Amino acid sequence: MSKTGVEQAAETLGASIKASPTAAAFQKAQEDFEADAQTVQLLEKQAEVQTRIQAAQASGNIAASDLEELASIQKTVQTRVNDYLASQEALRSLVLEVNREINQLLGFNFSSLSRRNGCCG
Repeated sequence: MSKTGVEQAAETLGASIKASPTAAAFQKAQEDFEADAQTVQLLEKQAEVQTRIQAAQASGNIAASDLEELASIQKTVQTRVNDYLASQEALRSLVLEVNREINQLLGFNFSSLSRRNGCCG
């Protein structure tokens, strides 16, 4: 089945975004983040300590050492995820700019057409 001009243009636009340096930086940052075993371990440890603190909160016996450990882990995790978050925000900004350009060309907010109306969606 052959594609319409609009479908071909959308495919080209998607490929152009995917090939952009912004998308490539995001893809690399995401792969690096997911492949970083130490960061994954830190995130798991963070969840464990948070659970321990929440349980201690219920009994009113939060240990200062748990709070210090959590703060240390959070600081390390934040340092490790900054590149990922920055690249994610850059890609988000690119997509929003493309969306604004399309809206301007069309003369209406086309993305609002994809939102569902009503109570359930």
